Amino acid sequence: MNNIKDLEIKTIVNRIGREAFITIFYPEIKLNPEITSNEISLKYSDRKYTDKSWNSRTSKSKRLFREGLEKEALRYIIESSGKLDSDVFKKAESYLNE
Repeated sequence: MNNIKDLEIKTIVNRIGREAFITIFYPEIKLNPEITSNEISLKYSDRKYTDKSWNSRTSKSKRLFREGLEKEALRYIIESSGKLDSDVFKKAESYLNE
């Protein structure tokens, strides 16, 4: 992977949120690539994101999958996991090893 793609992945993941990508978007989109942001927001109604935020995060997450970059995103999250909860970190590792 080249530096431009690395930077792009980091930017996308940071805009989604590392924990949100691991706990919400990765599993939901992996299970159903056609899932809508509305369907996701209904399942995770405890998260206080705006509709615009749900749309943006879902769109960015789907882009990672569409471009085949989801595993690279997981690697980035694992490598930069300084403030990541240990359970979330373990989930990321588990997803990467699937």
